[in-house]
Amino acid sequence: MPDQRRRAALASIGTAAVTALAGCNSTSNNSNDSENGDATAATNTSTSTQSSNADVFEAVEPTTGSLPTENEEGAVLDVALTDTSISAVTLRNSNGSEVARRELATGTATQLPLTGIKAGAFDVVAVKNGNVVGEQSITLERSFEVDNITLAKSSGVGSDKQVTDKIALELSNTGDLPTQIEVLRVEGDVPNPTPPRFERPRISGRATAEFNPGESMTVTSRGSPLTGDSDELCTGESRSADVVLETAHEHVATVDLDFTLFGSQVQSVGSVGCQESSIQDWTVSKS
Repeated sequence: MPDQRRRAALASIGTAAVTALAGCNSTSNNSNDSENGDATAATNTSTSTQSSNADVFEAVEPTTGSLPTENEEGAVLDVALTDTSISAVTLRNSNGSEVARRELATGTATQLPLTGIKAGAFDVVAVKNGNVVGEQSITLERSFEVDNITLAKSSGVGSDKQVTDKIALELSNTGDLPTQIEVLRVEGDVPNPTPPRFERPRISGRATAEFNPGESMTVTSRGSPLTGDSDELCTGESRSADVVLETAHEHVATVDLDFTLFGSQVQSVGSVGCQESSIQDWTVSKS
């Protein structure tokens, strides 16, 4: 059987936002003013460029850190400064609108949480006594990759046999920003295409299908797209399915899946399915 672990990177789209960290410093946030376009890189390739007066910045790097206001880990922007007298660090979008401000009481380091607004180009701005003393440009991207796809099984009805009924996808976040999968839809030559009420994916150990940069996550189709009411399901003939992923950020990717169903026929909930299955090939396309 051909290698079923074919990988294809998805084009990145994205958002970023900044909220306050706990402590003596304060933050203002006006993320609704952001109008940044989507990025297009397929891997974590955030870039930053210093202006001529940017020597106040020692480092500006996206990473994963603590989000005290949300009591969880998440995507943040690390900002390290060389000047202890800097009074504030702000984030401006490509239109020059300030989307966040971090007031600094002391110290030369801060973290800006990255959630909620579109990815794209930003300027990190250092302010002292009301004057801009340094600017650094940075591009933040959103991307994820399909690492693997499997055909999942559930217990049959009135039997100790397993029935192949669902499709599971292993994903990894390769961008700078959180990504949330809102739709997992199975279409094509499958016995039971996903109805609208079952489009939200199943996830394990998470409240939502959102995952941070560097994290991996498995999402599984709901319903039973691989079971049906036919007695001719388990013939081993080649089938093709389109597994559609939609994010919360207006991005769509489709996994083209070639598979077979075979083995014993097993009674499932309201239908029948096959005990065995195999995947011949899969590729990812994006839009």
